[in-house]
Amino acid sequence: MWHLLQSGDVILGDGKYSSYADIALLRERGIDVVARFGKRKTDFRKGKIISLEDHIVEWERPNQLPSWLEGKCLPEKMMMRELRFHVAATGFRSETVTIATTLLDAETYPKQDIAELFFCRWQIELRLRDIKTLLGMDILRTKTPERARKELWMYPTAYNLLRTLMQAATVKNREIAARISFQGCRQRFLAVVTRNCPAKRFGYLYRMLLKDLAND
Repeated sequence: MWHLLQSGDVILGDGKYSSYADIALLRERGIDVVARFGKRKTDFRKGKIISLEDHIVEWERPNQLPSWLEGKCLPEKMMMRELRFHVAATGFRSETVTIATTLLDAETYPKQDIAELFFCRWQIELRLRDIKTLLGMDILRTKTPERARKELWMYPTAYNLLRTLMQAATVKNREIAARISFQGCRQRFLAVVTRNCPAKRFGYLYRMLLKDLAND
């Protein structure tokens, strides 16, 4: 997907995206990186200390480089910002997250903003889980390529329908979309559509559905 990236973009990724080679090549193209630490270790007592568990250090080019570089030159050193924050939100695998980033300016990019950005990345993983697991896309039941493509399109269609309901509930009741339960929305929606609904009661039942979603 590198051909889709443009100067000024920010790559947001997990530990696989914090390698020296990836970051160096992206920086060369004017692309910044915010990625979780991989195998590299850090010591927050060293480097230019910005605040508690937030500093700028110099990374040195590793002796062993990946074969896919195919002779491309990398800088011997580059300045990187390392920071760590502690997560209390339900759903995270770890209570402590360490981040490597090329966004060095702490005033323009405060630590809290980077933590919020990484939380958004986690929300994406949760949304993918909703589609694959809760909606059942992890196992396709059709056998031909044509039907499999149609089946795949049905899952995001159903997902977008439920997310539209959740978004309507947030607007109506001033809640945060990320706090509304996707599974709860799916179950409540199924409960409503399987009941007999006279046309004159539709508006009332719809408003009650949005209220219930916001409370869930």
